Amino acid sequence: MPADRLDRKVTVILATDVAAYSKHVEQDESLTIKTYSEREAVLLKLIKDFRGRVFNTAGDSVLAEFASAVDAVECAAAFQVRMVEINSQPDAKCKLEFRIGINMGDVVQKGGNLLGDGVNIAARLEALSQPNGVSISKSIHDLVAPKTNLTFNDLGIQKIKENEFHAFDLMMQHSQRRSKSRGFHKGIMLGSGVLLFALLCLIIFGLGGYDLIKPNKKSQAIDRDNQVFQIPDTPSITVTPFKNLVPDASTDYLTTAIVDNINSVLTGSPELFVSVGGATQLIYGGNTDARAVAEATGVRYVLAGNYQVVEENIRITSQLNDALNGTVLWSRKFDDEIDDLFVILDDISSTIFEEVHVKVTGKNRSQLAFFKTNEDYTAYLNCLDLFQYYTRDKNKQTETCIKSLGDHAQQTPPARMLHAWTYWQRVFIGASYQVESDIAFARNIALRMKDKIETGEPLVLSAWLDFLEGKYESVAETAREAIEVDPSNSEIIPIAASLLRRIGKYDEARTAFDRTLRMNPYPSLWVPREYATTLIALEAYPESKALLERNLPRITREGQRAPIMVDLAVIEVLEGNLTEGRRICREAKSETARFDLDGILGSRGGTTDKAFLDKFRAAAFRACE
Repeated sequence: MPADRLDRKVTVILATDVAAYSKHVEQDESLTIKTYSEREAVLLKLIKDFRGRVFNTAGDSVLAEFASAVDAVECAAAFQVRMVEINSQPDAKCKLEFRIGINMGDVVQKGGNLLGDGVNIAARLEALSQPNGVSISKSIHDLVAPKTNLTFNDLGIQKIKENEFHAFDLMMQHSQRRSKSRGFHKGIMLGSGVLLFALLCLIIFGLGGYDLIKPNKKSQAIDRDNQVFQIPDTPSITVTPFKNLVPDASTDYLTTAIVDNINSVLTGSPELFVSVGGATQLIYGGNTDARAVAEATGVRYVLAGNYQVVEENIRITSQLNDALNGTVLWSRKFDDEIDDLFVILDDISSTIFEEVHVKVTGKNRSQLAFFKTNEDYTAYLNCLDLFQYYTRDKNKQTETCIKSLGDHAQQTPPARMLHAWTYWQRVFIGASYQVESDIAFARNIALRMKDKIETGEPLVLSAWLDFLEGKYESVAETAREAIEVDPSNSEIIPIAASLLRRIGKYDEARTAFDRTLRMNPYPSLWVPREYATTLIALEAYPESKALLERNLPRITREGQRAPIMVDLAVIEVLEGNLTEGRRICREAKSETARFDLDGILGSRGGTTDKAFLDKFRAAAFRACE
């Protein structure tokens, strides 16, 4: 071979890493590293057993090559099944979840390492994979599907950065079915509300308490008949097959075609947990009750509908149900000529996307029309994902990511606001070397966006910047203005309420939190805790206790119950019930393998009311000493 020719070959590449690894490290570095070493040993043994070879490792990632596509996929399946089994054991203190991508392609050999697009696409497939999942390329699927009993779910053509490929999910017993990619509907994509959701759960109210990576974590809520109803923390929905009112073999295909089109749009939203396909058997079995469908699929909202084709015309009726409250949130009829089927399907999907986000997630209609292409929106979400890690390194990467967006995407209000929040975050986490100029940069964007974003987001950012600079009177004025500008936004109002609480405006904060709960009785879990802190400061102990106890059953994940139980223990101590306070704190300690009282108290963030903070901390330490 000539000296200047690259050493190439075709091989099968398996790429894997740990979902949310940085978050695990932040919570307990020693336990995470120890657990990963144990899980990695299982992976390396399986790779060897299936005749593979590891050619690169870095941190929590492993790259391996196989001569056989079947061996690679069966190795991945065996590993993921084993990981699910281990994580389900009661003594599993650190539940690491892996993603795996597998591709076959042309690679360059350099020493013992492999390089090139064959490896890059395997890495893209790994990033596309669900936690505990395996995503493969079409080249792998076509080789493996005829030779095994494994089943696959077609995800369609995916384009990530410079790579475009056809992807499939390997379906295992624990897998969630995702809808096939069908492109992008212009003019109907989320605006800065996506960022606000991240801010609510991460940057304002503590870093370790709420899981944004897996939106299908179940909580308990109480329905109108006082029955416990299991629903995810994230707004959740399923779309039932649309019923053909005039059964005809030539039009029956629309039963699922309509649903597929709707799902292809809804699943693109990071603010929704969409249960895809789970309602099919129920509907075909004759059970169309929204509550039964919701319980069976683990969601709160059910979108149902029917259609009829008469001669050259089609009518489609759709209805959005809140199964928890037993109410209809929205319904509409769509009429068109059957020859314009694709037009009407796009119209239905775009309308439903908007209505679901307005009715279910509380979005303002004006926030749904910023991004023009799927690529722009995906690139923006990649930047947002980096921001949510909340570390110095990821903060820098977020800014680099924003600057790499396309010209249009970079200038959209959501991207501009993300840039501003990134500078705010830099100061907030102590990573800024130029505090004054970083605050000025963020403030300048917030001021410019006031006329471009109709929500109160620029105002609450300005209020947070004022808080960092100690301008507490301005914090109060701006928080009040945000509530006036956006009086029906259940995301903006609690942020403003929390700011008011932090500067000692407890009565105003109480009013704002009351309004939030009237608009959304089941908000993110930080809201009742922040409200309870406000009530404790007002010495409204019975109300605070009732609020916390009402929301405690919603929490099922390890580590989330302890902070609320500490709050309950504090209330008991402040009411003079030291023995009961200590009992509750002992129970709180038993809820988590790592009980960190300083961390729990610190997750409240700053406050100007030092007297209350000292009082609260003293009661907490008395209960938990």
